[in-house]
Amino acid sequence: MKKVNLNKKWYNIPETWDELTCRQLVQVLRICNLGHTLLVAQVQLFKILTGIRWFILWWNGPMEIEDKLYLVDWVFEENTITKNLLPIYRGRYGPADNFSNLQVCEFIFTEQYYQQYKEEGGVQHLNTLIAILYRPLKKGYNKLRNEEGDMREPYNDNLTALYVRSVARWPVAIKEAILFWYEGCRTSLVKNNPDVFGGAGGDPAKYGLWSVMRGVAEKAIHGNINDVERMYVHVFMMELNELVAEADRIKAAYKNTGNG
Repeated sequence: MKKVNLNKKWYNIPETWDELTCRQLVQVLRICNLGHTLLVAQVQLFKILTGIRWFILWWNGPMEIEDKLYLVDWVFEENTITKNLLPIYRGRYGPADNFSNLQVCEFIFTEQYYQQYKEEGGVQHLNTLIAILYRPLKKGYNKLRNEEGDMREPYNDNLTALYVRSVARWPVAIKEAILFWYEGCRTSLVKNNPDVFGGAGGDPAKYGLWSVMRGVAEKAIHGNINDVERMYVHVFMMELNELVAEADRIKAAYKNTGNG
């Protein structure tokens, strides 16, 4: 957070996506989608991020904030959000920050619907993606202790269609905020695992994650395929990075024998 002084009063202004509140995120995305001129967008974003009232902005006049508008320009840059600003909505619980408790089985299906949404559009694909991520609380679960690190009931694809009905009634702005968070976490995952995603834009659904998952299961290091499905995505990526490194070592050894 930065502090900005306006008319002898200090206001906090976020410097990153993760420092926003959920309300601010929804409002910022709305402004970015309205197609305003840069100056108009900057003024409105400045108001949202500082929480200052329009009356005070009007009273001070444009010259008073002109040299401070650059403080909102990070909004127009890369989506780096990884903090889930909407962990609970209408009785549904979402994943933890940065996909930290997202399992392989969830990621495979969310990626499928994410790709379909990006390529075809259609709100049904987005509703299904969100219905996979946001699920009811586990029965009898102690939310305060959260011993398992995941309050959501275990993922069951057979229940997704049922949950889609609820998600379909959620406000569009809320669904867009969740999608934005998903894309931020996804971008972080791709950047942190360049060898796995091959630097090709990070389209894991097109890289055959089912086949990759089966390959990991065949090694029996992490159990059978059902066990692999329940691995956390970040642990799974560590395993894939090790497989890539192992393949590189074998390739290098083969070349050193003069056969490459």
